[in-house]
Amino acid sequence: MAKKQSVPRFNPRSGDRRGPRQMPGRSASSLWYGLVFLLLLGGAQMYFLASAGRSVGYSEFKQLLKSGTIDAAADARMQAEAQSAVAEAIAAARAAPFPAVQAAFEQVFA
Repeated sequence: MAKKQSVPRFNPRSGDRRGPRQMPGRSASSLWYGLVFLLLLGGAQMYFLASAGRSVGYSEFKQLLKSGTIDAAADARMQAEAQSAVAEAIAAARAAPFPAVQAAFEQVFA
């Protein structure tokens, strides 16, 4: 009679206790699809969210204002926005939950 060959069982006392691999690894092509998608997403963001104007430094802005290229109303709007931002910061600081911080801000800004 011929001897049947059996399939070796998983031996928990052997060196590899993790057992046989359950799922094969991902193929490299799916990672490339993800990389291409991220690059396309970044390109679309750069295209759609690019600013239409150019950035101007403060000294250059003042020179353009003196030469009359920029309207003085733009400077007034900028100052008003800056003042409102400072006022909001002060109001937020005064609403601080710590009495010591609130007292310090009252001494400085009062």
